[in-house]
Amino acid sequence: MSKKIMQMLIILLALAVIAACGSDDDTDNYDNGGNEAVASPTPPIVIHQATPQPTPAPQAVQPQELTREHFLADLDHFVDTLEAEFLHFGVVYRRFGVDFRQNAVELRAILADEDFEVDADMFTQLMLDNFFMHPDITYSVAGWHFDGLSQRSDGFAGTSGHVEVSVLEEGRIGYVRINCFDLQGIGVRGNAGRILEDFLSETTDFEHMIIDIRGVDSHSQALVAPWSLLLLVPNMTEELITQTYYFFVRDMFRITHAVPFLIPHAVPISEMGVFDELDASLGLSFGFPNERMDGMYENAVPFAGQIWLLIDGGVGGVVASFANDAKNWGAATLVGTPVGGDVPLTHMIINDDDGTIMIQSMMLGDAPTISTLPNTQIPFGFHAILHTDHLGRAFDEYVTQPHVVVPDGVDALGYLLEIIG
Repeated sequence: MSKKIMQMLIILLALAVIAACGSDDDTDNYDNGGNEAVASPTPPIVIHQATPQPTPAPQAVQPQELTREHFLADLDHFVDTLEAEFLHFGVVYRRFGVDFRQNAVELRAILADEDFEVDADMFTQLMLDNFFMHPDITYSVAGWHFDGLSQRSDGFAGTSGHVEVSVLEEGRIGYVRINCFDLQGIGVRGNAGRILEDFLSETTDFEHMIIDIRGVDSHSQALVAPWSLLLLVPNMTEELITQTYYFFVRDMFRITHAVPFLIPHAVPISEMGVFDELDASLGLSFGFPNERMDGMYENAVPFAGQIWLLIDGGVGGVVASFANDAKNWGAATLVGTPVGGDVPLTHMIINDDDGTIMIQSMMLGDAPTISTLPNTQIPFGFHAILHTDHLGRAFDEYVTQPHVVVPDGVDALGYLLEIIG
């Protein structure tokens, strides 16, 4: 009996403790118009079973409705970017007779005309026609591109091999046609190299070798080394040839963000001496000297006869570098018309701390400067770096010239065969 009483007392004590704890809740102490404290009812505990919720359907993002003001603002942004960073206004004008600043003024007047109907497609076409694909500009300048479009083209349709060889006159004239300098892909480089090596070994005693690179361009950063080692290096006029060229910038912003490895090589423009042809009006602040060293490899066998290189305005990128090397090294006589240009920016670093000369070549990319128009979101790019020769002349203006100029409308190969035949 006493045991049951004890159990009952424990239960009552527990209930009292629970009641006391509940009375301490803040919700129990509000005034209900009298002096009594009225306890809030304890809310029931409800257990919800989790059920999978349907995934909301994606909401279509409505494109921004572009107005005339948006297009005008994009044009102004484009012009402001060029004024701040584009160093080739004068190059474009002197080489092609196109004044980008005047084009911008005239285009703004057109866009501001309320009677002129303009939409995104029309705006894009106007930008292409007045700047990036201007009919008077025959070749890209300073990596110039707009929404993936450029004045440049590869010049290789892929319908034939990377290199084709033939004998134009038995025992006397050989012909090498390079269709593409980009030797990427499984077996591509090896196959092209074998074709060329076999042909050169069969024609070592020929009087003439014609190398045709007309219309060949390269957008990629493919190196010209495989072609140079077989065709140019063995025929250098000296065993070691040194060339000096420069990069110039207005400020270090793009260098810091795009090509930071150049930072230690920057030299204030005031410490670089005098350049005969450098445009002093560009407001340049820093320069980067480059000394390129090219040498003949051991046991190189030069071609016994005369090497001719056919070039034209379609030659650009790394292919233009190949033509430039052929001329500077004295490895070939260039025939045709001036190359297009747009030579890739390459920085040479020579390390000889341990007594061994190590030369590293670094490609700076097609367009370190990439911007986007704020409203239409169209990307455009160009080099904010001025690439010059040892005199300070811009490579995009002073492109490689032929030794033998072919008259307009005349086929360069036929013209050359008449000369040597």
